[in-house]
Amino acid sequence: MSQARSVPGTDRSLESRLHGSHNAQFDEQAKQNRQAAKAEKKRVKKLEAELRRKEKALAETAALLTLSKKAEAIWGPKDEDE
Repeated sequence: MSQARSVPGTDRSLESRLHGSHNAQFDEQAKQNRQAAKAEKKRVKKLEAELRRKEKALAETAALLTLSKKAEAIWGPKDEDE
């Protein structure tokens, strides 16, 4: 029964002391992952803002085209000679 307690990997404090450099590498990788996630979130936010801007411009263009067609239907085609 005492052998069950000495199974490798069950004593985390001993393991962390024996593998301190592994933990440092893990911490560094975790830091890099957080930085990458933050940069990706910033990139997505920027792309979403650009998409909103373009959607607004497209909506404005569609509205102007609709108004132009309605005006043409009411008053006829615009003469370029005037």
